[in-house]
Amino acid sequence: ANDANKRTKLYGTISDAVSGKLTIGTPEINEEKCTVEGTEVKIVWKKTADAGGFEIYRSEAENGSYTLVGTAAGDKTSYKDVAPLSGVTYYYKVRASIVLNGATYYGNLSAPVAKKTMITLTVKMEDGKVKLEWSEWRGAVKYRIFCAPYGTDGFVRTAVVKERTHSMAEYLDAAGKSVPFAAGQVYKFCVRAVMADGKLSPEPFDEPILFTVDSTIQTGGIPESVNTETETESTETAEMETETTETAEMETETTETAETETETTETVETETETAETETKTTETVETEAETTDTEHIEGSGGKTEDTKAADT
Repeated sequence: ANDANKRTKLYGTISDAVSGKLTIGTPEINEEKCTVEGTEVKIVWKKTADAGGFEIYRSEAENGSYTLVGTAAGDKTSYKDVAPLSGVTYYYKVRASIVLNGATYYGNLSAPVAKKTMITLTVKMEDGKVKLEWSEWRGAVKYRIFCAPYGTDGFVRTAVVKERTHSMAEYLDAAGKSVPFAAGQVYKFCVRAVMADGKLSPEPFDEPILFTVDSTIQTGGIPESVNTETETESTETAEMETETTETAEMETETTETAETETETTETVETETETAETETKTTETVETEAETTDTEHIEGSGGKTEDTKAADT
């Protein structure tokens, strides 16, 4: 009786298999919102439906090999990358991913966006001095350090160094005089790279680093090795223009000298020709004199013959 009351599960046949394709949207980078601060590049993209995460790739060539530099969660729309060098244009791509049944699936890479990195400058107090450190600019052979009290116009070049760090207790004012940093005073700093061919990195003066000097500042001199270059950027431009003017003047003087020499040569030639003309004139006069002499002799001979005839 108990066996008669047991229930038995009955199964039908298995249905035909159905295949499906998993699709993930391709991220669209919002280039207008992408920013660069020094070597930090912020990549921003628009929301991508059903994305479980994102991967960010970087390359130094638009069509080159891309390297994975970071990831972001599916609900994020931006990523900050710290690039290795300043002065380099980097290209970025983003792709979405999704995890299903323990497996990760990836979408297509986005179109690239290009961003050029700038110098990252940090300022701090160390051992009683203001210490500056900055990122490497590709191809730079030295760096110019600029400083001025906050609230003043322009910058003055305070030092030129080959290293990527510099400590100082004084700066140079517009007159080129060493001035100690004042505790509690805010100063503005920036650094500009110089290439082997003399070219400079873009002007950094619009976005300086502001720093308040604290009471630990100590008085110290600026090394003589860096005191030799204290001109402002405007002064350098003026010097370049002056050099150009001087060069032009030298060329003008050279041209004038050449013209003078030419005129002198022409004068000499003219004098030579004049001398030759005078010589020819003298010769002509001598010829005329000879002719006169000849005529005189002939005349005398004629008169003699007439005399003889008369005598006869």
